[in-house]
Amino acid sequence: EHDDLPTKLVDILNGLHGEVWRKDRDAYDLTDAQRAALFHLTGVCLSHVGSATKVQSTLEFILSHSSDLITDGVVRRACARGLGIVAQKHFDLVVGVLGKAAKTDAATRRAGSISQSLFGKSTAVQQAEYLRAMLALSLGYCAVYAPSPDLLQEQVCEHILGPLHTALTQERCVLVLHSVVEAVKLALDAIRMSPETAAQRDPFLVRAEPERMDVLLNKDPALRAALGLQREKLVRALLPYIETPGEQDDEHRVAAFEELICPALDAVSSLIALPVDLPSDLYASVLENSLHVLIFSIPNDPSPLRSDETLQRIDPLLLARIQAVTQLVKSLLFHAHSWLGVSRLLQAVHAAGAACPVEFIRWTCTQMLGVLCKAAPILSLPLQQVDQDEGESNVHSDVGDWCECLALLLPRTGDSCRIVVTVAIDAVQQLLSRCEWTADVHIGEFATVPDSGDEQVNRTTRNTTVAGSEKTAAAERSKGGDPAPPSQQLVGALVARLPPSAIPPLVQHLMPAMHDADSHAAMSGVDALYLILQACCEKLSAERATNLISTVFEEVEKVSHSSVRQLVLSCIKVLALHHFESAVSELLDTGPEFNTSILGALQVLA
Repeated sequence: EHDDLPTKLVDILNGLHGEVWRKDRDAYDLTDAQRAALFHLTGVCLSHVGSATKVQSTLEFILSHSSDLITDGVVRRACARGLGIVAQKHFDLVVGVLGKAAKTDAATRRAGSISQSLFGKSTAVQQAEYLRAMLALSLGYCAVYAPSPDLLQEQVCEHILGPLHTALTQERCVLVLHSVVEAVKLALDAIRMSPETAAQRDPFLVRAEPERMDVLLNKDPALRAALGLQREKLVRALLPYIETPGEQDDEHRVAAFEELICPALDAVSSLIALPVDLPSDLYASVLENSLHVLIFSIPNDPSPLRSDETLQRIDPLLLARIQAVTQLVKSLLFHAHSWLGVSRLLQAVHAAGAACPVEFIRWTCTQMLGVLCKAAPILSLPLQQVDQDEGESNVHSDVGDWCECLALLLPRTGDSCRIVVTVAIDAVQQLLSRCEWTADVHIGEFATVPDSGDEQVNRTTRNTTVAGSEKTAAAERSKGGDPAPPSQQLVGALVARLPPSAIPPLVQHLMPAMHDADSHAAMSGVDALYLILQACCEKLSAERATNLISTVFEEVEKVSHSSVRQLVLSCIKVLALHHFESAVSELLDTGPEFNTSILGALQVLA
């Protein structure tokens, strides 16, 4: 009996809207909050009106009389959301009305570059920008409130993503671009039925976790191909917005970057997360741009990070940017279909700054590595791989790539910055949980960071760890003493649990640790290398040992820390104990003129 109630409410609200528009503003006006409520309530009422004619006439009235009422961002969003809510019942009608409104003079009016520079933007031009911003955002909310996932996926390319792509390539107003970029994210989140979309549709109901994204997408090959192509166009259109400004860029370009970078990163992240194949060049461009944004945004401040309180004082805008980059890189992990892809992604993040002199950059990159490790796939091994204990050729390729990821993080567990150590241990723990051999290993923190120059301390802890492996550390903890350093705990666990075939790739990937900018991390990495060689050197083939010795001789002279260099030479001594001929042969081949490091190696061997 109340079917006509929404229609009557719409008439009342339209009358109020008309009064506000016609009356003198000073005498009869609404606050921004009241306007927002008016637009939102109108949308709710229209979503319950069955007459398409009534809905269309009301929408056309609102759009033709709202350009001077949506100057405030909150009001624009309320109006856009209200239009999206109407799409719950009248999807085709709403997107059609929005498309027509975008072509009207009220929306397309723009100022010429000369007149704008002389006189600024006219009121009509500013109102047109407000209207275009609201219309773009409305398209995003239409996707959020679409009646069904199937309907949305069938029509999103033509009616929502297509117009948004056009706006990205043609629009110059930053205010409008901000709404366009946000609408792209809203639409892609809706296509994937992400938790954010569920919260937008009904923030009061607790919803279960969504199904896997690849299950939600329509199985029609043509539809998936169209979505993939549209996704590629949008990502390429957004790439310029996640490029860092150069020295030659003007103030407008810099201001646009500061305003749009976080929304653009979020939009690209949502696009990349769409479960359709991503071209390799686009993958590389997105990764490169996002990491450039990360390093560009962090001040090159060498001051140390003393405690978590230091992190709490960091600019919230910087933290938001770091979070956006992290989420984008995490979305790229979806397209890493093997541990080779995972390791390459981790290598790129590590190279961006995980081993640089600035502690905050090291902390940021290591924390990002931890996020990726947590989302990495389980290391699945063939059954025969678990049982094979002999022969290096038996190692599964995924095992080598997993070991490479461990080797990237292991030096950071001995970093001179305690906060970096904490996030590095967490990241290593995530990696260990991904492998059945190490799933039950738990690494504890060392109470103090040893002086990287104190060789006696390092030698003592090395001997203690190798002799008792994990049992020694457990005994020390039970007696109330400090456990061994995390890197040494990790080595003890790996030596005890990994098959011999997994040791050579781990040793190989630990070699670059000697060049770490942080002396403590470099010492931890080389110390781990020493311990592994000490425990497993006899199991290395002659060819593998020769290659390792050759690499050490080539790299040791480039090591910047003298104490690290001395420990690297100790690794040669360990190799020579079981592969003496190879060590001496490689050593003599570097002559007849020997540098100080080679002379040091001769002294160590003697």
